[in-house]
Amino acid sequence: MRNAGNDPLGQGGSTITQQLVKNTYLTPERTFRRKYAEAMLAFALERPRGYALFAMLTRVPVIVPLAFVAAAFLMLRYTEQLTVIAVVATYLGAYCILQPAAVLQVLTWQPLVYLGQRSYGAYLLHFLAIRIGYLIFGNDTAIGGLLTACFCLAVTVPAAELMYRAIEKPGVDFGRRLINGTGSPVVR
Repeated sequence: MRNAGNDPLGQGGSTITQQLVKNTYLTPERTFRRKYAEAMLAFALERPRGYALFAMLTRVPVIVPLAFVAAAFLMLRYTEQLTVIAVVATYLGAYCILQPAAVLQVLTWQPLVYLGQRSYGAYLLHFLAIRIGYLIFGNDTAIGGLLTACFCLAVTVPAAELMYRAIEKPGVDFGRRLINGTGSPVVR
């Protein structure tokens, strides 16, 4: 594991299988995450029919891992099957390592990009909107809860959009200009 750090001397070594995994499936970055993925994939590949199993499990449409995530959330809702959750998380890790293009395609889907850009504002505001909704509609009936949820969406989404446009985007743009050297000079 010494090879995984930023030590310029780089001590330790990898098996032939680990080198194959690193050069074929992984990036050459020197991090613990990559070293761990390298070791786990090499371990699986050294087992009989290990590579065939990994290839078969990860060469599926991207909807399959998304369905596993949905099933895991559903399972967590009704039971605490932590072993199944660990298996799903391991599968998702392998899928992300072996199929990065499919994962990138999902992450660059415009509705997810939109939600990702506005999620911090929604995170900050939703609790306040829920509390106000409970004050207006009550929290002792199912109708009150449904009206509160609708109120929360109706208030949080536009407010998060406003926060993104008025605060977050200008701040990010200013930071990029500073990094590129085209921003306003710092006043002392």
